[in-house]
Amino acid sequence: MKFLDILSKLSSVIGLVLLVIAVNLLSGVNKQKSSFYEYEGKKINLYLVKNIVPRVDYIITYKEDKVDDIFRKYSTILNEEEIENIENFLELAQKSDFYSVKVIAYMLFDGENIKLYNSAHFLKQPNKYVVGDRLLSRLKSYGLDEFQYESLLKLRGIVYKDKEKFLEDVLASAHLKDTEWLRESIVQLARDSKANAFMRNVSDGVEDKELSSDAIHNIVTGLKEAYRNYNGIK
Repeated sequence: MKFLDILSKLSSVIGLVLLVIAVNLLSGVNKQKSSFYEYEGKKINLYLVKNIVPRVDYIITYKEDKVDDIFRKYSTILNEEEIENIENFLELAQKSDFYSVKVIAYMLFDGENIKLYNSAHFLKQPNKYVVGDRLLSRLKSYGLDEFQYESLLKLRGIVYKDKEKFLEDVLASAHLKDTEWLRESIVQLARDSKANAFMRNVSDGVEDKELSSDAIHNIVTGLKEAYRNYNGIK
């Protein structure tokens, strides 16, 4: 009887141990199935996600770009190396005569896009206008007489940063009728090809927003935080 009692008690203990193990395993599975990532109102069950990919989209365009690359959108994997590349591009843009900067970082949970960082749009429009050979030749072809042409030659090579002052001087020197079409033509002829390509992508009336050193710091910090966010759940 003692042996049977011992065997019975041992079976009970083993059964209890197996039950505890089963409960723990089931609890672990349930925790895994209910592991959610939450961000700005969105809730994603990580147990159901196969791939999590950090990405960054950006337009950082400035005068030193090739004409075909002006306002080109770049989209790539977000990592430490890419953040460093973007910081370098931002510093180059800041020193340029004109630029447009917009940076967005996000994570892809399979097909679901969760935005982690969205910068402001920083913009500096071209503000250099010169009476050069292209402008002189085109205005002469429009029918300038010798007196008008010689008068306009006095402005040759002067760099203006005030568009209205530039137009005022050109129209007055060449004794030209002030029309909207002529104003637009003169401005385009006074800028180089890159500046004109840049301005074709800028809406009328939009205001400049400076890309300061603080702004660059904030963009880089935002990207690093986005990448840390990814590393915390991968």
